[in-house]
Formats: sequence, C-alpha cells, structure tokens
Amino acid sequence: MPCASEEFVQEFLACIVVILVQEACKEKFWLKNVVKIKKWGCRMNLFKKYVNTLLVVFVLLFTSSCMLIPELKFWLSRINVTSDAHINNGIIVPCDVVACYSDAIAAEFREMTASQYFVNKKELLKKYSEDIQIVANIIIKPGNTKKENVKLKSYSKAKGLFFYAKYRTDGAFALSLGKEPIITVHLKESEVIQYPGPVRNNALTGASNSFS
Repeated sequence: MPCASEEFVQEFLACIVVILVQEACKEKFWLKNVVKIKKWGCRMNLFKKYVNTLLVVFVLLFTSSCMLIPELKFWLSRINVTSDAHINNGIIVPCDVVACYSDAIAAEFREMTASQYFVNKKELLKKYSEDIQIVANIIIKPGNTKKENVKLKSYSKAKGLFFYAKYRTDGAFALSLGKEPIITVHLKESEVIQYPGPVRNNALTGASNSFS
C-alpha cells in the first residue's frame, strides 16, 4: 500500500498536535476530569481520559514510517483582545490577525505598521491571495474585551502571524505574535502588547473577567 503524500501527512500530523496542545491549554480541564473520577469511579474515567491520547500515539507511530512529525512555529487557536478605556480618542478599533505562508511575505509583513497594512490591505490580499490569510477580524470598543477563535488553513506551513490595530492616532500598533495556543493582546493608548494565555486580573487590564 503506498504512503500518503508528504504534504498530506505533514498537515494531518500538524492538526493532531495542535488539537492536543489546545485541549491541554483549556482552563479547568483537569478539574473537570477530577470531578468525573469522583462521581463515576476511577477505572472508567481514566479510560476516557487517556483513550484519545492512546489513539493519537497509535496514529503517530503508524505514520512515522512515511515521514517525521513537522515542527510547528505557531499553535494559535484563540486570541483575546482587551483595551484601555480612553484609547483611540474613544472610537472603536478594527483589528486583524494575519497568517503568512511564505518566509519572504512574512518578512514584509513583519516590517509593516498597522497604518501601512490597513492602507494597503485590499492590494495585499489581491497580490498575496494564496500566501496570506486573515484568521481573525475583531472590532473592539475602548474599555472592552473580546475573544475570537482562530483556525489557520495550514499550521505546518505558517511562517508568520501578525496583529494590526487600526488606531486614528500615531503609532505602529502592530505585533508579531508568539506561538502560544492562546494569546491576549492589550490595546494601550500609545502601543499594543501581547502576553500568553487568557485575560487576567492584573495591572495590564484592570479587569477581573477571564475566558476559559
């Protein structure tokens, strides 16, 4: 029996790895399993808890004869955006998250300010239609928080992941995002910053809400 194509197996394995990481990062994941074990008994729930992992291990071992598991640069599955109360002169802020699937194009986007991106957005989408993807489009009011689920069309081919916020005031307002599955971007008056994980109750946001 012939092996699947290298590209197909790479993307399949990438999706499996991303799903596992996303599940592991969900808040209250272990708490829910502990509650189930107490309620229904240890043996059955231990089986439920590990059966999916065992199946994945089997799949990975089976396909390893065709090729190696790809090294992923990005794992993003959700982005949270939170903002200070008086940013952008009190006007809503459109935000885009853009994935690039070419090293050369990623290098170009890495140098862009948010203003440059939004001014040239239509042209960029037309020029690089096969090599870029807007994975999230968020419109946020000052002082609010929003979350957006993200799905890249190819985790194994992603070369860059960028965040742009369309302010009416001067500033770069652009980020090259990290590889964490969940990232929070905080919009401040003169800059945008990122940190891994959900929105937390700290000096960055001054809010007590969080996402699970």
